[in-house]
Amino acid sequence: MNLLEKEELARTKAEELENASPEDIIRYAIETFPNITFACSFGAEDVVLVDMLQKISPSTDIFYLDTDFHFKETYETRDKMKEKYNLGFCTSGTKNHS
Repeated sequence: MNLLEKEELARTKAEELENASPEDIIRYAIETFPNITFACSFGAEDVVLVDMLQKISPSTDIFYLDTDFHFKETYETRDKMKEKYNLGFCTSGTKNHS
């Protein structure tokens, strides 16, 4: 797919998914891009998206950037999510804390 085709797909899908639920958008992304990896920063919105993702496609990879400078609460949220969903987060950063 060339750049113009990608831009047209983005425009078309933006219109089609304008009023779709977050779950429908996640489903579309997973069906369209089966090797997709979701990013997570452990904020409130990401916690909700990970919950939706786990209900739709629990095998989809999730990664986060670990700078070794996250707040203690960020690591606590990560650990609670790992336990609740039995996740092994992919990490990118200076150390592997997954």
